[in-house]
Amino acid sequence: ILYSELLEELIVRRSGGLQIPDDSAGRAKLERDVLGEMIDAELLVQKAAEEKVEVKDEDLEKQVDDRIKQI
Repeated sequence: ILYSELLEELIVRRSGGLQIPDDSAGRAKLERDVLGEMIDAELLVQKAAEEKVEVKDEDLEKQVDDRIKQI
């Protein structure tokens, strides 16, 4: 995961209402936490590909629609 991808994720989350700390220690902790979440998500994607997990289009569309409603 590139640092630029982390920054992009922080921008997305900030636009969703996440408060970014003003102090450097708070920002560093937030970056570590978000990076950890991104790593976990990437590992799940890789494991799903390894296990050949497939998702139906209907399930994906429902998840996307639910996410959009949250925004």
